[in-house]
Amino acid sequence: MDGMKTNTYAQQLELFQLFEPINVINCQSKFTFIDLFAGIGGFRIPLQELGGICLGYSEIDKEAIKVYQNNFIRDANAEEAYLEDITNLNKLPFEIDLLVGGVPCQPWSIAGKLQGLDDPRGKLWIDVFRVVKANQPKAFILENVKGLTEPRNRKSLEYILNNLTVCGYVVKHQVLNSYDFGLPQDRDRIFIVGIRNDIEKCWAFTFPNSLNKQLKLYQETDPNV
Repeated sequence: MDGMKTNTYAQQLELFQLFEPINVINCQSKFTFIDLFAGIGGFRIPLQELGGICLGYSEIDKEAIKVYQNNFIRDANAEEAYLEDITNLNKLPFEIDLLVGGVPCQPWSIAGKLQGLDDPRGKLWIDVFRVVKANQPKAFILENVKGLTEPRNRKSLEYILNNLTVCGYVVKHQVLNSYDFGLPQDRDRIFIVGIRNDIEKCWAFTFPNSLNKQLKLYQETDPNV
C-alpha cells in the first residue's frame, strides 16, 4: 500500500511539472482567496492565473498536502497559512475576497454509497456554512458532482442552497462540462456560486456559455495538429 501511495505521489508531481511554476511574487494581485478541500491544487491554478493570491489552504490527506506544498508553497509564500481540517475552522485571522472548495463528492456520486447528508463527508457542508457565515467573503465558488442535482438528491441540494442563502448571499448553481470549455475531458460538475447580497449588482452574475470547442486529447498533446 505504501508503495502504491509513493507511485501515485510521484505521478501527481510529474503531472504538475508539465506547467510552468507560478511565481506568486510576480503575480499582480487582484483578489485574495482561501482554498478549502484543496486536494493537489486544481482550483488554485486558474485563480492564481487570474491574479488571485491564496492566503490559506485546508486539506487533510497527507499525500495530497505533500503535492500541494511542492507545487505552490515556495520561498515567496512560505508563511502561507495551512488551515488544517475544515471541521476546526471558524473566524480567520485575515479577510478574504473569495472562498473556493471542491467539497467531497462521494456522498452523491454513483460510485459511492449515495448516503448524502448522512455520510460524514456530506456533513462537511455544515462546516462550509459555518466558515462562510463567520468570514463573509465577497463571493464563493463550490464544486461537486452532477449527482447532487439528480431527483433523489433534490432535498440535499435545496438544503445546501438555502443555508448558503441564509448566510447572506445571492446563490446560483449550474452544471458545467469541462468539455465545453476547451478541455479534452467529458466531466460534468455542479458549480455553486454565491455573491454577498450587500454588493452592488450581486444578482448580475451569470454562468459562462460553452466555447463550442470540441478539443480532442491528441490535439492537446500534439502541437502540429
